[in-house]
Amino acid sequence: MDKIIKVGIIGCGGIGNSKHLPALKKVPGVEIVAFCDIIRERAEKSAEKFGVEGAKVYEDYKELLKDESIDVVHVCTPNRSHSFITIDSLEAGKHVMCEKPMAKTYKEALAMCEAAERTGARKVFLEEEPKVAAVGAGMDISKPSGNMVIDIGGGTTDIAIL
Repeated sequence: MDKIIKVGIIGCGGIGNSKHLPALKKVPGVEIVAFCDIIRERAEKSAEKFGVEGAKVYEDYKELLKDESIDVVHVCTPNRSHSFITIDSLEAGKHVMCEKPMAKTYKEALAMCEAAERTGARKVFLEEEPKVAAVGAGMDISKPSGNMVIDIGGGTTDIAIL
Protein backbone atom coordinates (compact mmCIF):
# COMPACT_ATOMS: atom_id res chain seq x y z
CA MET A 1 0.00 0.00 0.00
CA ASP A 2 1.19 3.52 -0.79
CA LYS A 3 2.05 5.93 2.01
CA ILE A 4 -0.88 7.77 3.53
CA ILE A 5 -0.31 11.53 3.52
CA LYS A 6 -1.30 13.01 6.86
CA VAL A 7 -2.53 16.58 6.78
CA GLY A 8 -2.92 19.22 9.48
CA ILE A 9 -5.16 22.23 8.93
CA ILE A 10 -4.28 25.55 10.53
CA GLY A 11 -7.30 27.84 10.35
CA CYS A 12 -10.76 26.24 10.38
CA GLY A 13 -12.77 29.21 9.14
CA GLY A 14 -14.38 29.98 5.81
CA ILE A 15 -11.72 29.04 3.25
CA GLY A 16 -10.63 25.94 5.13
CA ASN A 17 -14.15 24.58 5.53
CA SER A 18 -15.48 25.62 2.14
CA LYS A 19 -12.51 24.77 -0.12
CA HIS A 20 -9.55 22.94 1.43
CA LEU A 21 -11.26 20.40 3.67
CA PRO A 22 -13.97 19.20 1.24
CA ALA A 23 -11.32 18.81 -1.48
CA LEU A 24 -8.88 16.96 0.78
CA LYS A 25 -11.63 14.64 2.03
CA LYS A 26 -12.09 13.40 -1.56
CA VAL A 27 -8.41 12.61 -2.22
CA PRO A 28 -7.49 8.93 -1.87
CA GLY A 29 -4.45 8.36 0.32
CA VAL A 30 -4.96 11.53 2.37
CA GLU A 31 -5.99 11.63 6.02
CA ILE A 32 -6.82 14.87 7.79
CA VAL A 33 -5.43 14.15 11.24
CA ALA A 34 -5.14 17.53 12.98
CA PHE A 35 -7.15 20.74 13.15
CA CYS A 36 -6.13 24.06 14.66
CA ASP A 37 -8.05 27.25 15.21
CA ILE A 38 -7.86 29.97 17.85
CA ILE A 39 -11.57 29.27 18.37
CA ARG A 40 -11.49 25.68 19.59
CA GLU A 41 -15.13 25.00 18.69
CA ARG A 42 -14.39 25.67 15.00
CA ALA A 43 -11.52 23.18 15.05
CA GLU A 44 -13.69 20.61 16.83
CA LYS A 45 -16.52 21.03 14.32
CA SER A 46 -14.12 20.68 11.37
CA ALA A 47 -12.50 17.61 12.93
CA GLU A 48 -15.89 15.99 13.43
CA LYS A 49 -16.95 16.67 9.84
CA PHE A 50 -13.70 16.09 7.93
CA GLY A 51 -11.21 14.36 10.21
CA VAL A 52 -10.23 10.75 10.67
CA GLU A 53 -11.29 9.00 13.84
CA GLY A 54 -9.15 10.32 16.67
CA ALA A 55 -8.17 13.51 14.83
CA LYS A 56 -6.44 15.95 17.15
CA VAL A 57 -7.67 19.47 17.87
CA TYR A 58 -5.45 22.41 18.80
CA GLU A 59 -5.82 26.10 19.59
CA ASP A 60 -2.08 26.83 19.17
CA TYR A 61 -0.62 25.99 15.77
CA LYS A 62 2.84 25.52 17.30
CA GLU A 63 1.47 22.55 19.24
CA LEU A 64 0.13 21.04 16.00
CA LEU A 65 3.56 21.47 14.40
CA LYS A 66 5.12 19.28 17.10
CA ASP A 67 3.16 16.28 15.80
CA GLU A 68 5.77 14.34 13.83
CA SER A 69 3.15 12.23 12.07
CA ILE A 70 1.89 15.23 10.07
CA ASP A 71 3.41 15.44 6.58
CA VAL A 72 1.66 18.51 5.17
CA VAL A 73 0.16 21.62 6.72
CA HIS A 74 -2.52 23.71 5.01
CA VAL A 75 -2.33 27.35 6.13
CA CYS A 76 -5.88 28.72 5.91
CA THR A 77 -5.59 31.59 8.35
CA PRO A 78 -6.11 35.33 7.83
CA ASN A 79 -3.65 36.81 5.32
CA ARG A 80 -1.62 38.67 7.93
CA SER A 81 -0.47 35.38 9.48
CA HIS A 82 0.39 33.39 6.34
CA SER A 83 4.10 34.17 6.33
CA PHE A 84 5.08 33.42 9.91
CA ILE A 85 2.88 30.30 10.15
CA THR A 86 4.30 29.01 6.86
CA ILE A 87 7.89 29.65 7.98
CA ASP A 88 7.28 27.99 11.35
CA SER A 89 5.69 25.01 9.55
CA LEU A 90 8.62 24.64 7.16
CA GLU A 91 11.10 24.87 10.01
CA ALA A 92 9.13 22.15 11.83
CA GLY A 93 9.80 19.87 8.86
CA LYS A 94 6.37 20.09 7.23
CA HIS A 95 5.49 20.58 3.60
CA VAL A 96 3.14 23.55 3.23
CA MET A 97 0.09 24.47 1.20
CA CYS A 98 -0.50 28.18 1.84
CA GLU A 99 -3.72 29.89 0.87
CA LYS A 100 -3.46 33.06 -1.22
CA PRO A 101 -2.07 35.62 -0.95
CA MET A 102 1.10 33.94 0.19
CA ALA A 103 2.23 37.05 2.06
CA LYS A 104 1.39 40.68 2.68
CA THR A 105 4.75 42.03 1.52
CA TYR A 106 7.61 41.14 -0.78
CA LYS A 107 9.91 40.78 2.24
CA GLU A 108 7.57 38.24 3.86
CA ALA A 109 7.20 36.28 0.59
CA LEU A 110 10.96 36.18 0.15
CA ALA A 111 11.42 34.94 3.72
CA MET A 112 8.91 32.16 3.03
CA CYS A 113 10.77 31.06 -0.11
CA GLU A 114 14.10 31.20 1.69
CA ALA A 115 12.71 29.03 4.51
CA ALA A 116 11.49 26.47 1.99
CA GLU A 117 14.90 26.39 0.30
CA ARG A 118 16.71 26.15 3.62
CA THR A 119 14.54 23.31 4.91
CA GLY A 120 14.30 21.42 1.63
CA ALA A 121 10.50 21.35 1.80
CA ARG A 122 8.15 21.44 -1.12
CA LYS A 123 5.96 24.50 -0.87
CA VAL A 124 2.71 25.25 -2.64
CA PHE A 125 1.30 28.75 -2.71
CA LEU A 126 -2.13 29.62 -4.08
CA GLU A 127 -1.95 32.77 -6.15
CA GLU A 128 -4.01 34.63 -8.73
CA GLU A 129 -1.08 34.91 -11.14
CA PRO A 130 1.51 32.19 -10.46
CA LYS A 131 4.43 33.50 -12.48
CA VAL A 132 3.94 37.04 -11.21
CA ALA A 133 3.75 35.70 -7.66
CA ALA A 134 6.85 33.59 -8.16
CA VAL A 135 8.91 36.47 -9.49
CA GLY A 136 7.49 38.75 -6.80
CA ALA A 137 8.61 36.23 -4.20
CA GLY A 138 12.11 36.27 -5.57
CA MET A 139 11.97 32.90 -7.33
CA ASP A 140 14.18 32.51 -10.38
CA ILE A 141 11.66 31.03 -12.81
CA SER A 142 14.37 30.44 -15.42
CA LYS A 143 15.63 27.52 -13.31
CA PRO A 144 13.23 24.72 -12.37
CA SER A 145 12.82 24.39 -8.61
CA GLY A 146 9.98 21.90 -8.38
CA ASN A 147 7.90 24.36 -6.36
CA MET A 148 4.27 24.75 -7.33
CA VAL A 149 2.29 27.94 -7.59
CA ILE A 150 -1.39 27.44 -8.35
CA ASP A 151 -3.42 30.01 -10.29
CA ILE A 152 -7.05 29.94 -9.20
CA GLY A 153 -8.08 33.18 -10.89
CA GLY A 154 -10.22 33.72 -13.96
CA GLY A 155 -12.54 30.78 -13.44
CA THR A 156 -9.84 28.20 -14.20
CA THR A 157 -7.12 26.50 -12.23
CA ASP A 158 -3.62 26.37 -13.63
CA ILE A 159 -0.58 24.91 -11.90
CA ALA A 160 2.87 26.27 -12.60
CA ILE A 161 5.76 24.07 -11.54
CA LEU A 162 8.59 26.54 -11.04
